[in-house]
Amino acid sequence: MNKKNWKRILCFSLAALMVLSLVTVLAPTARAGFGDFDSRSDFGSSHSSSSSGRSSSSSDSDGISFYFLIRAATSLFRLMGIENPWVSLAIIAVIVIAIRIFLNSRKKKQGLDHKDQRNPSSLETLAAEDPAFNAADLTQRVRVLYEKMQVCWEEGNIEPLRKDFMPDTWTRFDTQLRNKNAAGETAHVRNIVYDSVDLLSYSKDAEHQVLKVGLTVTHNIWTTNAEGKCIQGTESTRKRFEYILTLMRPAGAVTGAGASEDTAHCPNCGAEIDLEAFAECPFCHTPVTKISSDWVISEIDALSQTTLQG
Repeated sequence: MNKKNWKRILCFSLAALMVLSLVTVLAPTARAGFGDFDSRSDFGSSHSSSSSGRSSSSSDSDGISFYFLIRAATSLFRLMGIENPWVSLAIIAVIVIAIRIFLNSRKKKQGLDHKDQRNPSSLETLAAEDPAFNAADLTQRVRVLYEKMQVCWEEGNIEPLRKDFMPDTWTRFDTQLRNKNAAGETAHVRNIVYDSVDLLSYSKDAEHQVLKVGLTVTHNIWTTNAEGKCIQGTESTRKRFEYILTLMRPAGAVTGAGASEDTAHCPNCGAEIDLEAFAECPFCHTPVTKISSDWVISEIDALSQTTLQG
């Protein structure tokens, strides 16, 4: 391979690395869900204040990242024969704008806004199929469950929540909590106020019924280390969070049909399984889903976080 081809490969590799780095820097902050209620910086809200939108450490980090990216891009353009720095900056600006447009369009397609998730006609279908279903009872249960989640998370044990989650979801959150416990971190939540709890949509497939619930809640939140020192926020830090909870129950289930089944048989080897203790068969390790006629949480997606008081 001649020198010219090597130069092309090097330029292409550096360009790909630069674009990938820009995507990493410009991508929205990872959305917090149950297990990581408080993101390091605000996200997703158009009314977030500029002073609280990002932490100083995050802003400094992004500034440093952009500095090195610009330096790397300038060196790459020189290698490609582009010596004028203004031309280099113009190309970088075009790349940044293109990535921003791409990320924004992807977010819109994901439909992460409450209004995009609303489907009143589907809720009418649920009411017709399950006459005993009571929306007020379910929204009240969501409120109670959210507070229960906060208490369990602060106590470092979500075992009491096992019946309220799909097994694989519970296991994922339990792993998150174990990692936080190992790091000596404790999240604290106080003074919860529910701004809204709305049923958004209902759907079903051959195996499950799915109910989307929008939750907007405001409360004080901070994190301490093993010594009790605040490492994120303070006791006066107050934030607003917007979530979409995905609730599921078996197809054909109706309100009041019966209590949860705490035992089942493995579909692979036939062994009896205590579903309070296992989310998979302890003998052949086949995943087993708990059979319940009640709604359980399968996912919690955070739409936005807004700091109201630092």
